[in-house]
Amino acid sequence: GVTFNVFLAPEQLQQLGVMAERHPAVNVVIDHFAMIDINRPDEEGIDRIVELARLPNIHVRTSLHNPSKQKRPPFHDMWPYLRRVYDAFGPRRLLWANFYEYLIMAEMIDFFTSEDRCWILGGTAQSLYFGKQHEGETA
Repeated sequence: GVTFNVFLAPEQLQQLGVMAERHPAVNVVIDHFAMIDINRPDEEGIDRIVELARLPNIHVRTSLHNPSKQKRPPFHDMWPYLRRVYDAFGPRRLLWANFYEYLIMAEMIDFFTSEDRCWILGGTAQSLYFGKQHEGETA
């Protein structure tokens, strides 16, 4: 029932998947999109993250700024990658990473619903780190 935040490289994601599969009661949060290089082919980065969505104990902390090549908010070059992770994992397995990203996700990402924002901007973390159910969640 513990949660580990793991800062790792894309080439380590497969090994993380093996460990998460072996220990399904342990929640794992992939930090900073595993620092994927968005200039590399998708199969070397985002595809490896999305493949892990099959494991319900894996979550993703988004961190748009680190993989972005724009280096300025709102990091539009990362939005398609955020969309892929959102579509694969859903809002209950995503967490925001920093203040300006919080503002981007709260105000600018148009594919999030209000309920999605509640999960991504606090509910998922509350559930993972404090074991508390998010408002409106049923056991």
